[in-house]
Amino acid sequence: MSVAPIQHLRRAMRGFRRLQLQRDRRRASDRAQANAALNAVEIRHGRTRLRSTPVTIQVMTTLVCNLRCPFCRREEEGYRRWIDSLSADERHMPWEVVEKILAVAPHAHAISLTPLGEPTLYRHWDRFLDRAMELGLDNLEMTSNATVLPDAMCERLILAGFRAVHLSIDSTDEERFGQMRLGTTLGHVEGNLARLREWKRRLGSDRPEVQIASTLSRENIEELPALVDFAARHGASDLIVQKMEMGPECDPRDDLVHHPEITRGAIAEARRRAEGHGLNLLVHFAMTNLVTAGDGEGDASSQSVLGAHSLTDLCAHPFHYLVVDINGDARPCCWASVRFGNLAEAPDFEAVWNSELARRVRADFLAGRLTPGCIDRHCGVSQRWDQLRAGE
Repeated sequence: MSVAPIQHLRRAMRGFRRLQLQRDRRRASDRAQANAALNAVEIRHGRTRLRSTPVTIQVMTTLVCNLRCPFCRREEEGYRRWIDSLSADERHMPWEVVEKILAVAPHAHAISLTPLGEPTLYRHWDRFLDRAMELGLDNLEMTSNATVLPDAMCERLILAGFRAVHLSIDSTDEERFGQMRLGTTLGHVEGNLARLREWKRRLGSDRPEVQIASTLSRENIEELPALVDFAARHGASDLIVQKMEMGPECDPRDDLVHHPEITRGAIAEARRRAEGHGLNLLVHFAMTNLVTAGDGEGDASSQSVLGAHSLTDLCAHPFHYLVVDINGDARPCCWASVRFGNLAEAPDFEAVWNSELARRVRADFLAGRLTPGCIDRHCGVSQRWDQLRAGE
């Protein structure tokens, strides 16, 4: 048999497999799992027009926040000017954008509500929770500063089916916490954690799972072991820690790149305590790579970079991830400047997800080319891919 018929047969078999998975996606009881299975096959088959929808959607619902945190991007001069230039309406995501996201939400593994604002202050928050309950969503997550958790909010989060809340807590010292999170106190936040835990007990629910997220610099790195104890004491399942990215308002000498030995010691003790508590400690690869530089080790993220055979092995975000900004702009990740389209302007989700530009970006990645909006970005893929291709 010649090569051409074999290739035609292979394409036909691949097409049939995708059709099977599309059918499963419509009928499966676990729609998210079926969508993820179809998505994985579409990536493997080199498809740029996808029948699957994003596995993860990150949504910025509001720019309104009740705190002033010196290290937050909101406090950078450029971001502050931008936010101040917006009207009160423009600081909240239009409801029609949310509706287009909710149309595909049941097929996602995670719908994550993230800053630069506090999600619980979103103008349409109650409406969002009502729709989530109507749809029976069980994939909702949010990042919060844990300051707006009265009884009614705790009850609604549980009833709306939130799977996880990532609570930003960077210090167990009352004074330092107040300096880092201007506008609240550690005592207030601890009271809210206790209230959420009590409401979960009342309603007999193990959701939402509480995860503590901490941003670390020289100022608070030595508190990392105490943060492990804090997270365990308040019933958290995970402590997620990352290195602070030093903005113009920060002292550059506080960057952990200048303090690898102190960082190494803090992580080692934190891991020891986390194991004792049965707590999952997740350390961002930028921190683990910092303290393992030169010893031939590194975390899984670093090793995956070294072992990648194609760009999509290293990063498949254009195929399975979507970030939706406050105005409806949709991007493949939080670092990329390229946008697939705008959900406020498009007739539906499909028009953005499979826009001409989205398909072009995917084609670039399949060909091993970083698309222009992904070059010279802050992520590890952008920083290392060209070096790897050059054999460095």
